[in-house]
Amino acid sequence: MLKVGVILAALSAPLAAHAASPYAPNGSLAIPRLIAFGDSYTSVNTAVGYWKWSTQLLHDTNQVVDLRDVAVGGSTGGYYGSATNDYFGAAVGRWLAANAPGTSDLTAVYFGYNDMTRSVLLAKPPTIAKILNDYHTALNRLITAGYSTGNRHILLVMGHDWSKVPRFATGDLKAKAPAVHANMLTWNAGIAAIAAQHPNVVAADVFEPMECVFKHPSWFGFTDVSHELLDRNKAEQFLYNYKDRYHFGAHGHRLVRQVITYYLTTGWDWSNTTKTPSLAKARLVSDLAAGIVFPGVSCN
Repeated sequence: MLKVGVILAALSAPLAAHAASPYAPNGSLAIPRLIAFGDSYTSVNTAVGYWKWSTQLLHDTNQVVDLRDVAVGGSTGGYYGSATNDYFGAAVGRWLAANAPGTSDLTAVYFGYNDMTRSVLLAKPPTIAKILNDYHTALNRLITAGYSTGNRHILLVMGHDWSKVPRFATGDLKAKAPAVHANMLTWNAGIAAIAAQHPNVVAADVFEPMECVFKHPSWFGFTDVSHELLDRNKAEQFLYNYKDRYHFGAHGHRLVRQVITYYLTTGWDWSNTTKTPSLAKARLVSDLAAGIVFPGVSCN
């Protein structure tokens, strides 16, 4: 078992040379411009008291030069017919109206959590297939605009198991956890299938790495991965944030950042060439077991 201090040090340590990735030309991650679409797991919000995965890359590790935060808390991957509900397609429309692709842009798309909650709380929710189609339509607009051409790439983030957030795992909606779990698997499978259709578009799987954290929390310094934090002095020991039934705290976002970093460096070659979802998952699981995704932690 690796000590927590070593894990945290590894999260920011320089990586071995990996020239195949345009974002790690000298072995260390260096992203000229990160365009981040998503919800509250990605949006800049200083009120929470910590940086999330995307802003950690900018402020904590200095691996992003220019962060364009297009994420909006509460937004969804699919369209639900309401002008008050922000969603991926609307965000893409706003972005394309005022911006053009840069030379080596990295575009991250991280949606699905609010879709998963709506899938079990709405009286008549749209199907997962419908909201995935909305997502794909928005993505195609970015692809057509050139955001996956040349040295520009798009990462489609496949989220962790939303049924394990405190509200569904241990809270008032525990009975709905199985449905959320099933919907999350369907959603992630859909994201992987979409990524497989497009060059320079990669599905970055956060689900499998976080399963290791849920299974072995102590390996990562956690004492609780199922409840909201009630004592701020224990912030580093709880996966979820203070009085928050949905969101990771700073330590959880470091792990998300580590997974994203893995895809942009050590996992670059295989994730950009292995487009079959089942084979991509098998390679990720192998690297998790080998202690490559979370350096020094063998997840099996």
